[in-house]
Formats: sequence, C-alpha cells, structure tokens
Amino acid sequence: MVHASTGNECKLNVRSGPEVAPANNLATLNCANYTTCTHAAGESPCGPYVSGGQYDCVGPEGAQVTDDRWVEVDWRTPAKSYVAVACAAFAHTTDSP
Repeated sequence: MVHASTGNECKLNVRSGPEVAPANNLATLNCANYTTCTHAAGESPCGPYVSGGQYDCVGPEGAQVTDDRWVEVDWRTPAKSYVAVACAAFAHTTDSP
C-alpha cells in the first residue's frame, strides 16, 4: 500500500502518467487514505519502478530530493496511475492466517 508522508504535508498526487503535468493529476492522497501497488513482488516497495518526469519533494530522510522514479498504483483500474516514489510512504501488510 502507498500513501502520503508527513514530510510532504500529507499530500501525494496520483497521476495518469509518470510525469509532472497539472493536466494528469487524478487525485491527492493524504496520510489517512491510500492506494494499492500494482506490482508488489519486487525487491523495492511496489517495484519495479519506471523512469519518467523529474520531481522535487521531501524524501523519507527529511531532506529535499529530486528524482524521476515512479510506481504504478491501482487507482483507476484498468487505467494506469502513478505516484512519485521518493514522495510516497509505503506500508507493508501481512496476511493473517
């Protein structure tokens, strides 16, 4: 699962493509709502990542980062949707027996 981080004022944009363009913003997640990762079997959270447009945000270590990695999420299935990897917070779930 992926959601916004407190370092980015609990705002994470879900976009229709892996790029920063105002026209492709579908929704803004906050720290309380989330979406699921399309691919969750990679070594990285929600990986594999795709390269796309460059963006800036506060990363997980609290420092300003510039990155171009995006992760596909299931926001408007079957249409593809993406969030910026460095700006997101990832939550791991475990299956209960």
